[in-house]
Amino acid sequence: MALLSPLPLCLTGCNNYSPILSHIVDVIKNNFNKNPNEIKLGDANDYNEALTNFKSLLNQQQREDEIIYSQFNFIGQKGIKVNSKQILPNNESIIDWYEQGKCNLYFPDNYVIEVNEFNNANDFFTYRFQGWLTIQFTADFNQDNISIKKGDFLQFVFNIRANFYAQASIDSNGFTNLTYLTSKPNSNSMEIVYGFIEWTINGQAMGTLSIANLDEINYSKHIVNCGYYQIRGN
Repeated sequence: MALLSPLPLCLTGCNNYSPILSHIVDVIKNNFNKNPNEIKLGDANDYNEALTNFKSLLNQQQREDEIIYSQFNFIGQKGIKVNSKQILPNNESIIDWYEQGKCNLYFPDNYVIEVNEFNNANDFFTYRFQGWLTIQFTADFNQDNISIKKGDFLQFVFNIRANFYAQASIDSNGFTNLTYLTSKPNSNSMEIVYGFIEWTINGQAMGTLSIANLDEINYSKHIVNCGYYQIRGN
């Protein structure tokens, strides 16, 4: 599949109300404000058992949701900033504005998401993802040093054709985590990027930003399947 064109206006193959877009919004909305300290996932005799149980929890759908959450949770961030530029007021998120009709969200119908099974020897699974999410603002806004014109947009484009890696782990306190890598764990090659960001503010193009690390666009401090395992003896 060829990379979808990063157009601010969706002309074909995208939908503001599609089932997958609704699912993306729900995944972010339902998980963004979770507190891992309040979510006990179970008991385990040791670290290895906890990690095994965590990987069992990550079935096909859960792995896909983790990828979606890691790439698009920025829409749940209040007062989101991109490249140090504040886009929205401190008390509002893109999801808030979407639900208020102040912006539209577009996601392609012909996206690609392929998530493989765990490599148990190294505790990672591989995945591919091609698609984009476009936020287009539907009204002018000028307040609190934030200026948006109707038609301004923010677009995150992902073109992950090669297999990228998500490595599962349990920290010393029993908390779950996933680390995203562009190359196999322990490899020295880390030159591939995930995608890029196109955006306009106040009618002005702001340039193209590369996404070299998912941490750069990850506004959440946890994953979807966050929580902890009580390690017996700890």
